[in-house]
Amino acid sequence: MNRPTLPRYHLAEPSEQDAVDALSAVLGERRGRMVWEGACDVLGLERQANTLSFPQLRVIADYLSAQPTAVGPLGVALRTRLAAYEALLVRVSGMYPTSSS
Repeated sequence: MNRPTLPRYHLAEPSEQDAVDALSAVLGERRGRMVWEGACDVLGLERQANTLSFPQLRVIADYLSAQPTAVGPLGVALRTRLAAYEALLVRVSGMYPTSSS
């Protein structure tokens, strides 16, 4: 999939699929998907594949970061990735992300 990137930084906006892939890389595909879906359920986020907004991804990252398991550091990594993208987007365009597309 070829997504638009930030000029000069070649960094695409983080997506739900990016987050699930990161969880799956560490926890295994099945467990990574289960953790993601469980977080969405706990937070009451209804979604179809890869449709969560940037603010919703931030909420999930905060939730995952608070988990006292191996999931916690993965949530911190996602939160860091979201913050970095947002800071660079503001620097480049003066805009804030509003969706995951």
